[in-house]
Amino acid sequence: MSFWFSYKDKSGRNQVIGVDFLPPVIIILVGMVAAIILPNLLIHPAPFFYLFCATTGMGLILFLISKASLFSKGMLLTFGTKAMSKPFRVCYYLGYALIVLGALGVLVTMVIYGGKG
Repeated sequence: MSFWFSYKDKSGRNQVIGVDFLPPVIIILVGMVAAIILPNLLIHPAPFFYLFCATTGMGLILFLISKASLFSKGMLLTFGTKAMSKPFRVCYYLGYALIVLGALGVLVTMVIYGGKG
């Protein structure tokens, strides 16, 4: 997402300036989600632990679905997504993202929950 501004410089030629807004928007969205989740996570960490475990499990299922498409073709050992079709590539990357997000959430919850007791 970006905004484009055009103007004429002193010599009369058209100039275009692009301002990219995607990085600030991502930072703002992550901050808003953290502002909602973190206070609740500090008070009641157990439900978040189960949520993050489920997120990791869903990521693992998506990853295995994308790999199963290659296993059915007889490719038992593959690296990357070169041999996958586009929908299975999306499953592959989404699965990895959910695994990482869930694992980080489980670790953070364990650190917070370990301090209570």
